[in-house]
Amino acid sequence: MFVDYFYYLKQRLPVSITEYLTLMEALDKGLVHNIVEFYYVSRSILCKHENQFDVYDIAFANFFKNAALKFPDEIK
Repeated sequence: MFVDYFYYLKQRLPVSITEYLTLMEALDKGLVHNIVEFYYVSRSILCKHENQFDVYDIAFANFFKNAALKFPDEIK
């Protein structure tokens, strides 16, 4: 499941395998207990700049909530 999430994010954000492995390490150490904590931990690890937060929010909602939101570059 998280591998699919990584590849889904990689289509929109410049996430690296090192960041993905850091996220997996955080999960292994028990730092995440619910979806809200996962959202914040993964956003803090995978987003390099604040300007990526909006794209991350849309990707997170689409992947985990089946939201079908459009990304900013898809809106004309």
